[in-house]
Amino acid sequence: MALGREYPADYNRRRALIYSVTKQIEGGRIARPQDIETVFGPESLGPYYFQHALLRTRKRRRDGKPLPRHSFDAASQSFYRFKQSGYLLKYPVETSGTLVHDVGEDFGESLIGAMAVNDAIGYLFGSAVGRIATAATSGNGLILKSLDRVVEQMDPQVKSEIDRYVTIGMLEKLKPKGVVFTSDDILGNYDRTINALERFRNYVLRRASYLENASQARISGIVENLETKLTAKIKGGILDTGRAREGVDWQFQNVISIAQGNNLLEIDDALRGNDENRYLLALKKTLYADFINAIANAVLEEYVRFLEDPKGHPDYTAPMMVKLADLTETASNLESQSIDHVISIFRKVRRGIWSAHDLAPKIKPAELPRDGEYQRLQNAQNFLFYALDSGVRANFKFYKKRAPYQTSLETERDAFGEMAKKMDELKATLKTTEDISLLSRFRVRGNSFLF
Repeated sequence: MALGREYPADYNRRRALIYSVTKQIEGGRIARPQDIETVFGPESLGPYYFQHALLRTRKRRRDGKPLPRHSFDAASQSFYRFKQSGYLLKYPVETSGTLVHDVGEDFGESLIGAMAVNDAIGYLFGSAVGRIATAATSGNGLILKSLDRVVEQMDPQVKSEIDRYVTIGMLEKLKPKGVVFTSDDILGNYDRTINALERFRNYVLRRASYLENASQARISGIVENLETKLTAKIKGGILDTGRAREGVDWQFQNVISIAQGNNLLEIDDALRGNDENRYLLALKKTLYADFINAIANAVLEEYVRFLEDPKGHPDYTAPMMVKLADLTETASNLESQSIDHVISIFRKVRRGIWSAHDLAPKIKPAELPRDGEYQRLQNAQNFLFYALDSGVRANFKFYKKRAPYQTSLETERDAFGEMAKKMDELKATLKTTEDISLLSRFRVRGNSFLF
């Protein structure tokens, strides 16, 4: 894949198709297989309909998007970005990995559930896609969701007084429930996956009458093939119960160790919601950084293998490229979100930018100057910065103008103002450390954006 600014063939037609498919998913419809094939390529048909089948009936994201739309947008918007920043997600591994990046966490719902789903993904779509799905699944986040459910049941006064010791106690009570499962419990997660595929296939054939018969039949065939392969996988062997318990135990111990430590990331009170407990917020922030660092470490492990065998490990940056695609799509949706949600997005996206920034020099291919991954990662990092920065500044401008007349908007104005300052600081750092020979420059709405 060239890294210049030449545009892919049929750029405008495919971009219009992407927009059309996005609207169909938002409206609860299922995209035609020929459209998915045009956007992503034939090898992405299985991953696309797999994630749509498993996520179709799940609760919407906090930004209001259906989960399948987020998956589609995250994977397809790199096509938009090619014209602006000069890189695409690699086909088929990175596009497929992006399509399924949320399935383990959102459909699996628990650590063992996510492990089973990601194991299925690796079997169905290849080990490289399976590794991406595993890296993109936040075990820390799944444990935090369990912790949040406990906290939500507490009296507001008790909740405000939660500290390290109370949190560690709650985590230690949750751990036995997380690690006590049998091989039947593991098997149940594979069965859930097959049942979701079957329900989706029946829905396509019986209720998706807006699709022509040929499209219905083709989708049904794709999904039925996934069911057949996964059934064969179960007969051949599922996750080993002992190893699965070890994995869940390690994940809990990782979270407990971080909670016990004295190295939680600092909290900026200017960007803290009124009802957020300081300790829990610091813990969540630190655990998210740990999750992103684990993705970077996965890239470095693959990079070592790549240096030894370039042809055998060409997709070594894929876990981070997929995460940056996910974050870029999320950062593009600040409009009409609650200020608490925006601040949460801001924290996570900045952490993603910093992680990519720290990772890039470590994979700079001095020995393999034509590798191109260093430049792709730098471009992805910089476009993520642009996506967040443009949203922050547009909102700050809006609230700054309105706040003098609507005092209720002062909180939003001040928060976006603080975020804008932090973006200025981040931009200064990125500008001084960027490789001048690979300077990222792209055009957006007719204007050049240059560090």
